[in-house]
Amino acid sequence: MSGMKQLKYRDIISGEFWNIEAFSKFIRKEIIKSVLVTIEFTDDDLDEIRELYKTSATEVTKNFDINFTERGVIGTDNRIYILNGVSIAKQSDKYYPFKKAVRYNRKYSIKLNKERLHTAKRLSEFDKTQIVSLPSFSRFKAYECIDKENNICFRYRLCACKEKGKPLVTYFHGGGALGHDNIKQLAEFRMMGGGLTSRKATILLPQAPLGTNNWLPGHVDTYLSAVKRLIETLTEQNSADNNRVSLVGTSFGGCCTWQMIWDYPGCFSCAVPVMGSLAESWENFSGKNVDITRLKDERLWVAHSADDNAVKIEFDDLCVKKLHELGANVKYTRWEKYGHKMHSKFYRRENWVDWMLSQSLDDR
Repeated sequence: MSGMKQLKYRDIISGEFWNIEAFSKFIRKEIIKSVLVTIEFTDDDLDEIRELYKTSATEVTKNFDINFTERGVIGTDNRIYILNGVSIAKQSDKYYPFKKAVRYNRKYSIKLNKERLHTAKRLSEFDKTQIVSLPSFSRFKAYECIDKENNICFRYRLCACKEKGKPLVTYFHGGGALGHDNIKQLAEFRMMGGGLTSRKATILLPQAPLGTNNWLPGHVDTYLSAVKRLIETLTEQNSADNNRVSLVGTSFGGCCTWQMIWDYPGCFSCAVPVMGSLAESWENFSGKNVDITRLKDERLWVAHSADDNAVKIEFDDLCVKKLHELGANVKYTRWEKYGHKMHSKFYRRENWVDWMLSQSLDDR
């Protein structure tokens, strides 16, 4: 129809994951010089854009062996479109202004850079791994872990049990609590309910640095390695029961929980991954290449909802099915509703705390 404006698509390109110069033909605006730009393209450019997503990846992205399958972009009508290898289609009629995405990404990039500068500074100040106490006015004391071996700095909260020989529980937070403020993960934990804080147990609440949830090499694996070292240190310092060290996590934290028992089988009494998934199953959805037998002796209580659109349930279905076939001790709370908010109901309704604290490596 004459006079109708041609629909265009916009995206935000980060220099951490792509070579920005490769997109020069399509760059519309530079948000942060050499770090973040916006691009704009039309239907006529789709083949070229697909090729750029594939071929202009930086080394950090190539090392993760990422293949372009689909990507969300925003149209000039402020609707989200999904671009894949053969087509582009509107995801929904929900209004999502591109300016909002730009503001978010700009703010995120600035915070990420600030955190990385802080980490570099702290790592340069010490010759070996250090635990630094920070000011706090809560029973959950504040600390900072400067892990020289893993080259990472992160903060955490700790509620130490005064009695010896009690369990130690680590809670992994969701993606919304990433950062360095040492507050968001505590607030999320307090909203869980379930009565864990009233039990005689040491509770560890690590806070993952920004960027950890992109699952690139050197990010989440380094973070989890550092948390594992911290758990070992705190178990000894607080005279906790080595046989009753357990894990629980929500969403991104549920993924971390899965990954921890995958990376360190036989080290934890049990794990409760809620709305998570095992990263090893993502690229091998058929399960043909996932050797789940390494988890057959792990005690798991998995929880998820079928209508979760943020973290797909298919991955949990796959892993639980294979573990049940192996005769593994796996409980599965699988609901049909509540979506990506099912965690709050699960933590309050189910008796996961009693179950978790009753598990011990001695019983295997």
